[in-house]
Formats: sequence, structure tokens, C-alpha cells
Amino acid sequence: MIKATLLAALSSVLLSACGSVTPAGLMAAARLDPLETPPAALAVAVSVPQGVRLQDGDAVLRLAFQPEDPAQAEAVGIEVPLSVRADPSAPEATVSDDLVYVLQLNARDAARMADAQRQIIALRAAEVAGQGSLGIEVTGGCLISTMPDTFPVATWLRPKPAGDWVPLTRRSDLLNVLPAAEANALLGRLERC
Repeated sequence: MIKATLLAALSSVLLSACGSVTPAGLMAAARLDPLETPPAALAVAVSVPQGVRLQDGDAVLRLAFQPEDPAQAEAVGIEVPLSVRADPSAPEATVSDDLVYVLQLNARDAARMADAQRQIIALRAAEVAGQGSLGIEVTGGCLISTMPDTFPVATWLRPKPAGDWVPLTRRSDLLNVLPAAEANALLGRLERC
């Protein structure tokens, strides 16, 4: 239920926002069970132009479950900030003009996410029908040089700490992929560091 929704959500969001999803990325999303994956183990890598810096809180992880019948149970939803982590195993940028940031949950937010997972698992055990979702969004950043003319982004997922990085999306220019209003909003959030 949530895994299928995750795959559909990742497919549509990543296709519209980040270009083409890689086949390996779709397979990794299909294998990821957002209710069984320990939140502290999940890592995401994002490449951005060298002139952009991501800091703690510039990306968020969302987990939600919406019951089909709101009278049967309350919705569960959580949004937690992701933190930038130094990681020597980070994937290499596809071009030399990009920087790769590894993002993970801190211990407190991983515990909050685990609590939301337990709530959703309890709803599933009680056979509450509904729709689940998991999403990652870059919500900020700052400029360490001039405003970029393009905003190429690529993403990777590592569902296990000792696991391999799986490319989720190919490098695509968000300014060309996003609708004009969303591209302008993205550029508007980028201020000098």
C-alpha cells in the first residue's frame, strides 16, 4: 500500500521535478519499504551547481498516511528536516561543475520519524485502508557565487548505511523541467550565504 504509493509518488515527482528517473532508481524505490527502513539508516545524495550550498534544514523528508475513511482513524503526517553529513562514500558528481551533498536525519528527528512509522504500522495492523506517501524536497539553499544560469540536479538513494548508492534521477536542469512559476520560486529562495 505505502510502497506502491511511494513508487508512484517518486516516479511522478522525480519525473516532473528532476528529469528522468533511472531504471535503477525505480527498482530501488520499489524495494524500499518506508515503514520498515530505519530512518537513521536512510541517506539521500543530491548534486547541485557549485555555486549553491545546502545546509542543515534545506531539505525535508515527509511521511504521511491518509485513511480512506477519516472517521475510522486520524491521519498521520510528519515533516522532518534533513541534515548535511560528511560522507566519504558519497557518489561522485556526474560533471565537475556540481557538488554532491549527503543528507540524513539527525537522531532526534529519526526518532520522531520512527514514531510516525509505528503509528502507520498500527493502522495497517488494524486494517485501516488509506494512502501512504514518502517524499523528499529541497526547500532552501544559498548562493556562494553568482546566480546560476542553469540548475542541474541529480539524486541518489542509499537505503542501508553500508549499501551502495543507487542513482534515482539523471542530471537535469530544474529551470527547464519545472513550470516557470516553480522555477522562479526556487531561484527566489536562493539568497547569498
